[in-house]
Order: sequence, then C-alpha cells, then structure tokens
Amino acid sequence: MPLSQNVAKVPFYVLATNTMRDLEVSVLRAALQVRTHMQGEEQQDLVQGTSVHAAAMRVRNLKRAFAEVERNFDRLPTVLGEWPTLSDKVHSIHDRWNVVRLQAASLVRIAPDEFVSVPAPLRLATIDFDPAALSPAGRLARSFDSNVAMLTGDIETMIDVLSTDVKARLLEGQVTNERVFGLTFTLGLMAIIFIMYVNLRLARYVVDPVNGIVEAITRFRRGDYSARTGIARKDEIGALAEAFNEMAENIERTHADLSQLTERDPLTGMLNRRGFDPRLDLHLRKAESAGHEMAIIMVDVDHFKKINDTYGHAVGDQVLVALADTIRNCLRAGDFSARLGGEEFVICLPGQGQTTGASVAERLREAVARMALFDNEGRAFSVTISAGVSTFPECGRSQGEILARGDEALYVAKSYGRNRVELAKPDRKWRKSA
Repeated sequence: MPLSQNVAKVPFYVLATNTMRDLEVSVLRAALQVRTHMQGEEQQDLVQGTSVHAAAMRVRNLKRAFAEVERNFDRLPTVLGEWPTLSDKVHSIHDRWNVVRLQAASLVRIAPDEFVSVPAPLRLATIDFDPAALSPAGRLARSFDSNVAMLTGDIETMIDVLSTDVKARLLEGQVTNERVFGLTFTLGLMAIIFIMYVNLRLARYVVDPVNGIVEAITRFRRGDYSARTGIARKDEIGALAEAFNEMAENIERTHADLSQLTERDPLTGMLNRRGFDPRLDLHLRKAESAGHEMAIIMVDVDHFKKINDTYGHAVGDQVLVALADTIRNCLRAGDFSARLGGEEFVICLPGQGQTTGASVAERLREAVARMALFDNEGRAFSVTISAGVSTFPECGRSQGEILARGDEALYVAKSYGRNRVELAKPDRKWRKSA
C-alpha cells in the first residue's frame, strides 16, 4: 500500500479513538448514575420525607446517561469504517452493554422497556452471562460492576488494536517506500508523536480523572464517607465529579445525623447508653496505659415516681431536663455524662480520683437542691438527688465492675435517707491480687 494511504489512516485513527473514549466516559457516567440512584433509594428508606422530585430527577438522569451511550454506539460504525475487521468486536461490546443495561434496570427497579429500548435478542453466550446473577441484589451489583469493568476494558483493547494497526501500516509504508525514506521517517515520527500527544492528552484530561472518580466510588462503597474526587473542572467530567461529591457529602451528612440520633437521649440531649459505653471504654484504656485514676458518679433523682404521680409526667420531664443542664454546668472540659434511663444519670471524670469525685458529686447535690422548679399551676417545688462515687482502679478495672460499685454506693445513699453522697469501698480482692 502506498505510504500516502497509510498516513491517511492517522486522522481516522484520531477520530475513532476520540469516539471510543467518549463511549468509555459515557459508560462510566451511566454506571455512576445507577449507583447514585441506588444510594438515593437507600437514603429514601432511611430518611422519611425524601423529595419525590429528587427521585424523578434521578430517573431522568439515568435515561439521559443511557441514551448518551446508545448515541456513541451509533457513531462507531461510521468512524470505524477503515477497520471492518473490528465489526465483530463492536457487536460483542454492544452485547455486553445490553447485559449491563438489563442489570442496571434490575438494580434500580425500572422496567427495561421504560428505561431504554432493548434491541434484538442478546448473544449472552458469547460473554458467559449468568441470568442467575440477577438476584440477590448484592451479587447483581457485583456482577454489574464486573461487566462495566470488562466493557471499558474491551473499549481500551479496541483502541490498542487501532494504535497497533496504524503503527504497523506506517512501518510497512516506510519499508516499501525506500525512495522517499526521509519523508516516510519524518511523517512516521510526526504520526507517532501526534499519537503519543493525543494519548497523553486523553490520559490527562479523561482517563486519569475517570480513574480518580472510580477510586473515590470504591472508597465510598467500602464505608469511607469522606471520599471525594478532588477534581475541579468545568467540563462534563468536572460536572460528573461535582455530582459525585455532592452525593457523597449528602450521604455523609445523613449518616452523621443518624449516628447522632442513635447516641443521644432525645429529651435531655445527653449521651445515652449506646453513646456513653464506647467513650467510657476508651477512657478506661487510656487510664490503664497511662496509670491515671478515673472517677464515676452514679446519680438518681429521689422519689421521682412521686413527682410524676403528683405533678404529671410533663413536669417530671422538666425535672430531668433541668437536672441534665445542672450536671453539664458542674462539669469541666473533658468530663462527660449520660442519661442511662429513667431518672438515672452517670458522670465520668477522667484523670480524677475519689476526692475530686466526691467534691463534684456534693457540689451537684447542692446545686440540684437549689434548682427553681414549678408545677403546672406555677407553684414552686424542689427535688433532691442521691449519688454514689466509684473510682478506677481501686473499685475495679472493667466498665462493668466500676459501674456496679457505683450503683452499690448509690443504693447505700438511698438506704441512708437519700439526698446524700456515698463513696464505694475499695476492691479488697483486687488490692490483694495486685
């Protein structure tokens, strides 16, 4: 073949590779829209009141993304006209795309014919697709991700085939046209440099950012809700990265809000048992490793049932809220407290021993006795508390031991007439074994 005809392949190669890069990006964008829709459905299940408009918008985005893939497939026969041997490969990747499309329809629970038109029967046997993979959802999602990865890999393979073909034709023309060797060498070198430049530009502006988006999606799926793409561009890839970042930020915020709800008492705003126990365990380990003390104060409202029976539960709730505020006002930075349930509270004083624990408990007891409380008719009344103080390591080394010793001291305070503070006795057994 004359050298001029071989060189003429280069513009077709650039057009073909650009089209296939567009196809690869549109496939990844469609896959991301599927994941975005699935995340939106999960968020809708967790958080009531999710906007119907948002759900409809996700469906529209899905349809647009999949329609864009189909448009790029329609362009391939034209731009690959110089490479008729790639026709079977185009059919193969389109068959895999059909599988991806059907799996996506199943994942987002949208009928395929509503989603996008489905062509003639698929040649599933050529790509070893297992229909059983359509359930359950977890296996289907993994199969969907695998097929997307294989589809983009097939596109990259086609690009490599084109590159190899163009280079081979340039080399053939160089060998068979010795009379114009100088011109052939110059044009071949220019073509190679041009191809390298195009590939470099594509890698810099398409492949690398897309890989960054895929990496962020992978981290997010593994539970790293802080994963972001770090891409700031004003083109379509930038818009895709921004959409992912916004989705990740919304999900991270929702996850934090849900965690907050599960660890806080809704009435007083204090930690509940679920939020208190891990913090106490953490401070116990720190005290153990550093050789520090730690004081625990168990607090209980005296005659709380009588308050509810006399004034009503609404007034009883006001008493608990006022007590929670008073506890917070008596603590230092670094101390923390929780409502364990009913009228029982617990306070943790990291780094403090029995003397400080008794002092804080007594100060709290006096502050509670001075609280200004009023019933539903505006009549003033007062409440008192009883408290038990236990310390690490004298009263035990585990959370269960220390809380149990504090409860014992609280019980003694109740049995001695209430409105008083009692100290837990040292753990004699532990002291002997130490």
